[in-house]
Amino acid sequence: MRHSYEFLLQALFARIAHLPRCSTLQGAYECLQTSWLQVNQEHESSRRMLHHVLTRSLCAEHGWQNLDGDPCRKESDHQPGVWVNLHRNGSIVFERVLPEGGSTILFAHPGTGVRMPKGPIVLSGTHSAW
Repeated sequence: MRHSYEFLLQALFARIAHLPRCSTLQGAYECLQTSWLQVNQEHESSRRMLHHVLTRSLCAEHGWQNLDGDPCRKESDHQPGVWVNLHRNGSIVFERVLPEGGSTILFAHPGTGVRMPKGPIVLSGTHSAW
């Protein structure tokens, strides 16, 4: 059965909300990737989608921006305007950037690591599986 991106996103939020907090950027990425893969497997996403999620990494070539800053971020290719932000302290934040400016937080999972100074946010996006 095909589910909407919004349905899968809500399932992702529910899964992450029950997981222990992360303490690093890499830990947040691994939590996000593992959880997204599990959600897609449970809801019978296509083999192509599963392969895509499995082969992603936290790098500019896969659409991540501001990798040296805090947060680094990536825009969803399934829902333009939805961004995932990963912080160096392990926080995971999803936001919807509004066309008229500003944004709305859709989900936040706080990290346990030391808070780092916030770097610049780049709003021009590339696409991904998120």
